[in-house]
Amino acid sequence: MEAASAQLVFGDFRFDPNSKSLWREEEFIPLAPKALELLALLIEKRGELASKNEIFERVWSDSFVEDGVLTQNIYILRQALGNDLEGKPLIENVARRGYRIRVPITDAVAATTFDDVAEPIAAPKLNGSNGHGGPKYSLPVKSRRKWLWLVPILLIPILLASGYFLLRRQIWSYFHPPFENVVFEAVTDTGNVLDLAVSPGGDFAVFSRSKKLVLRDLKAGKDLDLNIPEFEKFGKLQFSGDGNSIYFRDNQIAVQNADIYSVSRFGGKPALLAENTIIGFGVSSDGKSIAFARAGKDSKGHQIVIKDLRTGAEKVLLTRAFPETLYRKSSISWSPDGTKLAFVTHSGTDRATKLVIAETADGSQTDFANPRLQRFEYAAWLPDGETLLAAAAEPTGGVQLWKIWHQSGNIQRVSNGLESYDKLSVSKDGKTILARRTNDFSNVWTVDPSDPLNAKRVTRGSSSKAGQTSLSWIDDDDLVFADVDVKTRLSHLIKYDGKTGKTDSLTKPTDFHSDFASVSPDKSMIAYNTNRDRLVTINRIRPDGGGLEELQSGGSGLRLFPVWAHDGKSLFYIFRTRDEASIRQLDLASKKESVFFSDSSVTPAAFMEISPNGEYLGFLDMKRSEIDGEASEGFKFAILRIADKSIQRFYVKTNSPKLAFAPDGSGFDVIEAGEGDVNIVRQDFDGASERKKIFSVAGERIFNLAWSPDGKRLALARGVTQQDAVILRNFE
Repeated sequence: MEAASAQLVFGDFRFDPNSKSLWREEEFIPLAPKALELLALLIEKRGELASKNEIFERVWSDSFVEDGVLTQNIYILRQALGNDLEGKPLIENVARRGYRIRVPITDAVAATTFDDVAEPIAAPKLNGSNGHGGPKYSLPVKSRRKWLWLVPILLIPILLASGYFLLRRQIWSYFHPPFENVVFEAVTDTGNVLDLAVSPGGDFAVFSRSKKLVLRDLKAGKDLDLNIPEFEKFGKLQFSGDGNSIYFRDNQIAVQNADIYSVSRFGGKPALLAENTIIGFGVSSDGKSIAFARAGKDSKGHQIVIKDLRTGAEKVLLTRAFPETLYRKSSISWSPDGTKLAFVTHSGTDRATKLVIAETADGSQTDFANPRLQRFEYAAWLPDGETLLAAAAEPTGGVQLWKIWHQSGNIQRVSNGLESYDKLSVSKDGKTILARRTNDFSNVWTVDPSDPLNAKRVTRGSSSKAGQTSLSWIDDDDLVFADVDVKTRLSHLIKYDGKTGKTDSLTKPTDFHSDFASVSPDKSMIAYNTNRDRLVTINRIRPDGGGLEELQSGGSGLRLFPVWAHDGKSLFYIFRTRDEASIRQLDLASKKESVFFSDSSVTPAAFMEISPNGEYLGFLDMKRSEIDGEASEGFKFAILRIADKSIQRFYVKTNSPKLAFAPDGSGFDVIEAGEGDVNIVRQDFDGASERKKIFSVAGERIFNLAWSPDGKRLALARGVTQQDAVILRNFE
């Protein structure tokens, strides 16, 4: 005896609506339950469009989900079904109308044999109520036993689908191993490439170096220095869609305000496109729109703005509110079809970054999720509009290049090595990919500025980042500084004994950062920041490694950059929430916290220091004002007099947000890059005197500085940053 079970056939596939199973000829295709329900609906529509609302009502009626869940399941189905003979996906998306299957759907009959059923099934017997007012039926017992052999067969697809759902990323990664044939071909060897871009056709590249733009003919290998009158700073770079123009920001420091211009690829006078922007921008492939970022006037967040370059109209697409802000090293990348933006955000809470995809139509956002990648630097769309190339890092690795499927969460490693990668640019066909390869290191030195030839090197190594984020004197001989562990990539505190020359770790780089150390006036304790359990905490520890104590941990707000009050009885630190930017004080005896300074005209941001005489607090001020144009050459520093809480502001030409108070209390010192040299210069508090050069190094970079308590020696974190352009060959 045979019973017909209707199946539906489309392309090379057949679908059983009863068991909700998908087959390609005799091959079973495992899919997650929701993906199967979505497919069943699309097949049921037989080529008619299924609207977004209809899909959500049918497939996700029992839960509230965002649009990204639908697009992710559409992506999963497209991956399983592939393309038709014309190379187009079997599932078609008609903008703002819905989805449908593009190929014809026909009925087929699959025969099922019941010859071994012991007795015929008679009329169903009534066996009580089904709870809905209707009858409940059952088969005869003997017949039901005969049907038991079908149970494991029916369970197999369910188990396979469940197993695939749980292990889908491991399975996917097995069949998509890291790229092995990619060749990184050096394009520059100067070590000073600040930004880069490749033309849509892949024939040209443009680089910013020091105070100029350089156009490279990639085929001929020839350079042309572009003449752009009255411009000396060039930040983010991008070619226009036709390759005839180059877009750039007129500032190399991403967090400072800058304007965006376009100029002929052969140089000339630039045209203004957008004003008062931060970080990198993106221009749509059709050249009609530009997406850029601005800091909100209330300093509570960053906005992404889209401007119509034809009409000049601007609209705020979205806002990322503090403590999560747009990442300073990244940029905004526009998808090839113009429907999406990719950008990177930074969270001060866990010192991590994440990749975000936003819809240009309504600003809806989806965070990319893959547990292997916890820190992103940059991302650029690939031509298919489904994948991106990203510079990102695993928890225990450096920043490498990864191919990313943003909807499914799958990743594939592209590069592997000691170098890091950050800037990326992709040609229109994806065959020419330009990246910036970066290798920087620093070591800690001590020096008497009056006798620079007798500088003493404290640490050694070519892969160290010693002292970059934290550098302080314990006394006139010993130091405490932060370094990054090679294995975990986490910062930890190290003590240097000046008498013996030995170094010892004060904190262990296990699963959190430790840095921004400050030494108490009596030299007995060190206060510092950690981010254990994704909460920013202030701890203290003795210089010998004992006496560890948590002083302050806030469930709300960030408490950053602690410094000791001059009497050693309290700590000052910067406090930040979405709505507040202030300086707070912690009484160490009572453990009571109070607001020490709060002013709507000031936004304490980073690297707070206290003067040797205890009279002043100094910090980076990120508050925007009408006169901030004066700060275009550097940073704005605020000096707060502790006694009366009066404020002085200084706009200082520097490329580093770090300051150190002068030992005599007359001013503060900052790091300033010169022509071939890096200088430490002093800004007097009177504001009238010219800045005076205190110390200089040639051919290196100074990352951090600190004066010894006796004011006779400087501790420096100094080293080299090498940044060059490379082309990826054999990427596909």
